This record gives sequence, structure tokens and C-alpha cells, in this order.
Amino acid sequence: LLMAVTVNLTFSSILVNKIEAENRANLSTDVRVLDLSIQNLQEESLAKVRLLAQDQNIAQALIDNDFIELNSLVRDLSERENLGFLTILDGEGTVILRAHAPSQKGESLQDERAVSVAMRGRPSVTIERSPVEQFSIRAAAPMSVENERIGVIVAGFPLDNVFADKIKMITGLE
Repeated sequence: LLMAVTVNLTFSSILVNKIEAENRANLSTDVRVLDLSIQNLQEESLAKVRLLAQDQNIAQALIDNDFIELNSLVRDLSERENLGFLTILDGEGTVILRAHAPSQKGESLQDERAVSVAMRGRPSVTIERSPVEQFSIRAAAPMSVENERIGVIVAGFPLDNVFADKIKMITGLE
């Protein structure tokens, strides 16, 4: 009986250690997948916002205060570029238009890290919380015409349940 208990405990201990090591390796891989997914979305949003900030049609509609044209352009670009959200700010960081929520405008986003960097003239990407888009990857870039800053464009992807479900599907994590 003593021999059976000793053998059983030994093999159980070995089995538990092996399962623990395997789970640690799987979790490490899953964390790398999550990190890579977030990095890819950050790079994608930054690249897209840099291109959109150079769009002369958006700049001209903003200069002309043609909000109907601006709304049409921004909505079409948001869909075409497959962005989670796209927002246009004036030179002071106040929301002029959100492609995904046109009625929600007027609040200042100048305190967001990505926006504050863009207002100083450099594109930036962060992960932070915003009043409308909530927790998200946010890229911002300044829009300029003839070296005069006319606004900031913000675009990115929400880190919401849809994102979590995609990671769950890839990794199997709950």
C-alpha cells in the first residue's frame, strides 16, 4: 500500500508539473499572438491616418466648412479603409465630425495623448480610452495646408468584445 501511494504521488506530481509547463508555454504563445495583433493594428491605424491626413479633398472640405461634403468623404473613407472609427478635429482639438457617430461632436480631445502629439505636428498612435470609442487603438496625424495646421485626423480600432472574440478564436483562450 505504501509503495502504491508513493508511486501514485510521484507520477501525479510529474503529470501536474508537465501540464503546468505546457500551459505556461501555451499562455506565452497566446500572449505573443495578442501582442502581435495589437502591434499590427497600431501600425495599420498609424499608416492609414498618415495617408488620410494628406487627403486634399478632406482638407478643402474642412477649409470651406463644407460639412456635408466632409461627412460624405469621411464616411466613405472609413468604410473603404475598414477602420473602426474616423474622427476629424479642428486646430484646437475639438471634434468636428465622427464618421461612425455624426451626432456626437463638439467635445475636445486635445488631452488625449495621440491628439496632443498630433497637435504639435507629429503623427502618433496610442492605446487609450475615449468618451465615444471607449478603450481603443487611436492614431492621430496633423492635417496641414501650405504648412498651416488646419486640424487633426484620428482613426483606429476599438479594443472591444469583437476584438476579444477574434483573439479567442485564434488562441482558444476564454
